[in-house]
Amino acid sequence: MSWYKTGTINVTKGSNIVTGIGTKWANQLLGISAGRMLLLQSSNQIEIYEIASVQSDTQLTLADDYGGESKTGVIYQIPTSPTVSIESLALRISEMLNYYQTQLNAWQTILTGDGKVTLTAPDGSVVTIISQYSIQQELIKLIEESKVYVSESAKNASSAQKASTSATDSANTAKTSADSANKSAAAASVSAKNASDSANLIKTSETNAKTSANAAAKSASDAKQWASTVDTSTFVKKTGDTVTGQLTFEYKACGIKFNYENPDNVTVIRPTGDNFSFYFYDAGKKDWFTKLRYTKDGNAWRFENIDDVAINGKSALKVGDYGIGGQTGATVNNFDERLVGGFYQCRTSNFPNLPLNGRDDSATLLAYPSNSEHWKVEQLAVVNNKIPRIYYRTDSKDDGKQNWYEAITTANASADIVGAIPAVKTVVNNTPTYMIGSHVVFKDAIGDQRLMPFRRDELPFGWYFRNGDNYLLSSPQGKVLNGLSANYKNDHRITIKTINGQQYINVPTAFSADGRGFFERAADGASRQVGSVEDDAIREIWGHFDTGVVTNHYKYAQGVFSGGDAVNPENGGAFASMQAKTYGYNFNASRVVPTANENRPLNIGMTPVIYLGV
Repeated sequence: MSWYKTGTINVTKGSNIVTGIGTKWANQLLGISAGRMLLLQSSNQIEIYEIASVQSDTQLTLADDYGGESKTGVIYQIPTSPTVSIESLALRISEMLNYYQTQLNAWQTILTGDGKVTLTAPDGSVVTIISQYSIQQELIKLIEESKVYVSESAKNASSAQKASTSATDSANTAKTSADSANKSAAAASVSAKNASDSANLIKTSETNAKTSANAAAKSASDAKQWASTVDTSTFVKKTGDTVTGQLTFEYKACGIKFNYENPDNVTVIRPTGDNFSFYFYDAGKKDWFTKLRYTKDGNAWRFENIDDVAINGKSALKVGDYGIGGQTGATVNNFDERLVGGFYQCRTSNFPNLPLNGRDDSATLLAYPSNSEHWKVEQLAVVNNKIPRIYYRTDSKDDGKQNWYEAITTANASADIVGAIPAVKTVVNNTPTYMIGSHVVFKDAIGDQRLMPFRRDELPFGWYFRNGDNYLLSSPQGKVLNGLSANYKNDHRITIKTINGQQYINVPTAFSADGRGFFERAADGASRQVGSVEDDAIREIWGHFDTGVVTNHYKYAQGVFSGGDAVNPENGGAFASMQAKTYGYNFNASRVVPTANENRPLNIGMTPVIYLGV
């Protein structure tokens, strides 16, 4: 146990400022800080004060004003060791009380004993003094010697008087001797008076000594009687003792303090008004923080400035946890990691494999804990244009996050939730009918492809836009597509591919790479097979005529060409001297392709679709 007691201090009544002389309180290595105790030693009691703060080597501030009389040069002690406990403090106080009892016994010996008495000062130095009784005996001895001196002086005065009477005749010659004798008599008278005064003073001192001795004896008797009435069972025990009874602190008391391996860190348990708190002093931050507080008004325990609360080694509450009463969920940087149970704020864009066609909606992820650390279920609640959508997936410790499955509700019974629940089979007149909600599923029509006069987001139940979109292989759409025959999937280029580590399958497309749509033609069983694509082509329109023919030209024109009279005979090819007729050639496509009063066909936009029935 370490106690700092270098130098002395000055204290002033009614002030909480303590001034040190020869002290080094600001040295952090000494461990003198807020919350330490200041012990003051007086003649018959010990005063204990709490240190509120340390300003310098020679000044500190108490938690409460000093209540005693102003003093200077006061001896003090400050416990600084981390091992100072209440038991060791009580033992220290007991030692100090024993010291004062020893001093009291010594003073009793001084007042009533004989000879010399040895005393031990608080600093350990030893002094030896003469007892009051011995001093009294010395004074009595001096008084007796003074009485003899006075008697001798009286005799000398009488002899001088006789000499003066017998020497009347020699008065003139003995005048000087008489004068001297008178002076001696006067001096003797003064000495006698002084001796008498000394005797009276000694008598008074003797009386005072006896009074002091009686008072000391009574004080000793009172101290012994008081000690005999003290109930030692209520004392604070020392290390190793069993503490019984109740330890009570006033609401202004410092409370119980616990030091750490780092002596600058301290935990204090103390009442504050009608509340009860656990305080922690963080030496790094140089500030006090409340960790646990009981509030009487709210009748509640409150965790404050706490990042995590663990019960049985498991985190029960920590920073970032959200739940009942929370406005938002906890934040997550990587949703592919395993999450502990709780609510997490997110957006649908955090899950690229979610079947929402690239939407970015607000959402909340709820991780459900289970009785196994290897498996849990995650639920995703999506705010999709004010219409809720709910998805589930399994989180496996070994295999990671699995595919999403959407839950069906009365708000989302549409083609977007295909296969969320299996179709319900009913039989009417021996004819099976499959229903999803209020929609009839035509199993025999799965894979049917048509052009429909609906916009892509208004298609009837079970029909999907034929644009080559990819669906998760494990999704209801993906399962239906993968269930089609191998020939169907090959003919319409339905393939399985891996995207971001997950398998997808596509619907057929009704568009070429440059975006142009296909005309649907019947397969001819030869070059035009189901699903085959043919490039653009037109029917051949041909014609031929021979040049230089001037007669019977119609015999030499074929195809779209036919003979006829020349439009401008004067510009014809015949020479005028030949007196021959000039002919020309006509181009008429209707000779090969039928014509009508209108062009055919007119195009109208339709949505190419495929029926999946889910």
